[in-house]
Amino acid sequence: MFKMMFLSFISIVLLNANESKQLALKARIMWSSFECSNYASGKGDKEEANRLFSVGYKEGKTFLDALQSKKIKKEDISTNVPIGLSFKLWGPSSDFVIGRLYEDLYTQSLYLFKDETGKSISAKKYNESNCKLIGY
Repeated sequence: MFKMMFLSFISIVLLNANESKQLALKARIMWSSFECSNYASGKGDKEEANRLFSVGYKEGKTFLDALQSKKIKKEDISTNVPIGLSFKLWGPSSDFVIGRLYEDLYTQSLYLFKDETGKSISAKKYNESNCKLIGY
């Protein structure tokens, strides 16, 4: 009986540790989704850009809600959340934070929207980043 209870306890502890890491990784998915959304937009694929934005928004909300609820351990944040993101996790609401993060990534990729060279670069970055795999 004791052995069964001990194994159950260990399973719960491991599950919670894994949950913290999985929730922290949602920040990385959000970041990558927003980058890929900009690449898709830069190559002229508005439908894919919208799909990737939606994935990023959903994952970002889940991440920020978990962060606010203290469901993510500090070590999981420091090892799994992109450093550029970790400095921008403050604001009056989750929507505000997500919007600001998207805007920052959008501003960084404005050169992609200028001309045919930008479209070519966008398509290349989209493919190299395996953007099509995000959200499936």
